[in-house]
Amino acid sequence: MSLSIARWVFQPPHARSLEENERWWRECYVPGPADAVIQSQPHWRIIVGGPGCGKSIALDTLERQWREHALVLRYSPEYWPHGRRVLKKDGNHLSQLMALAGLTIRRMPGITLERISALSHFQREFLRWLMDKFGGPRTYLRWIQSLGGSDDDALVSVPYQDLYATETEFFDVQGQIEDLIALVRQWGYTQVLVLIDTENLTLELLKELENLFDWLELMHHDGLAVATAVTPAVLEQADLVRRARGRASVVPLNWSRDQVRALAERHIAIATDQQVQSLEQLVNPDLLQRLETMLAAEYGGPTPQGWIALAELLLNLASQSGMPLHQPEDEIKRAFYARFIPLRLDPHHRGVWRGSKFISLDEQPFQLLQALVQHKGSAVPSDELARVVGSLGNVHTLARRVRKVIEPDPSAPVYLKNRRDEGYWLENLANEPLV
Repeated sequence: MSLSIARWVFQPPHARSLEENERWWRECYVPGPADAVIQSQPHWRIIVGGPGCGKSIALDTLERQWREHALVLRYSPEYWPHGRRVLKKDGNHLSQLMALAGLTIRRMPGITLERISALSHFQREFLRWLMDKFGGPRTYLRWIQSLGGSDDDALVSVPYQDLYATETEFFDVQGQIEDLIALVRQWGYTQVLVLIDTENLTLELLKELENLFDWLELMHHDGLAVATAVTPAVLEQADLVRRARGRASVVPLNWSRDQVRALAERHIAIATDQQVQSLEQLVNPDLLQRLETMLAAEYGGPTPQGWIALAELLLNLASQSGMPLHQPEDEIKRAFYARFIPLRLDPHHRGVWRGSKFISLDEQPFQLLQALVQHKGSAVPSDELARVVGSLGNVHTLARRVRKVIEPDPSAPVYLKNRRDEGYWLENLANEPLV
């Protein structure tokens, strides 16, 4: 039978159209095992789960549920102090959040001159402070002009003054939070909701996560809710429960095997317009069980990401060769790793991440990979690598050692490739290695 697949079903949200995204939420989304707890009146929550368990989807679900009732701030690590897109140079978490609030308000489609005019004098004064303090001089004026304000508009004449002496003293911190919450409540929102999705944290950013939770007492307010998604390792490593001092509840995401299989089969059914409705239509039960063992070993247990990725791979193979699949098990596994489990260099810990698994390396094997990463997939001649690791013999010996620890099957490499007379190169690298 000819198999037609709707590819959008398996694409990430940013790659889907608005219509496809809404359809995904209607037809493909399945509430997670902790959704009822997560979506109840939020305050401070730590959403904990292993790689691929749906932490990001849980935060997206929160945003969809609360976006009409809260000012939602997606406070990703790139905006943190020491992040790649820090919004306030040399600022702490409070100043980064305030800068993000100002940026988010400027981009909100529902804000009009009439809604700004309805603010009290003190609220307009705070709004100008928020815009100019964190966006730079004249940010407020440019924004008012973009909304259709004229030069003699009363809103333009709101004076700017620096309202708070510090960003660390209790009353200054509370004052900023209280003013922001009063502002958004005037516009009909009940609270400010901060969503934090963590992944592949460097040592600096891990310390900033610890610092954020140390701020809980200073930032505590019934109008400020924060949901942070972390892995169990980060929860323990950053000691978040102790740092929260009882102000944050831990919400574990624990999926059962039946739940993730049902989720994968829902994606299969939607992608094929109900032509295929079960995994057993694609592969025989014995092979499916062995592939399940592979997923459990790689992800640490049943996860939506692993099962949906496997479903996509099996559908793609079936569209090429028919159902049920007759490809050798090893070939399917290699295709899975090549497609869904990228390699990422981690110089901070001297090792690599293979998907969600960290693999520590000795100095010379790490140097070999570091040299290959710098060439971004291009073949590096063995004699050039020999200058990095000491000798030509070392290159081949180290390549064998590296394959033994990073490859799912060292005899059929997915990541470290070589060809006689060309040299060695790396494939299936993550787009952005840790730096």
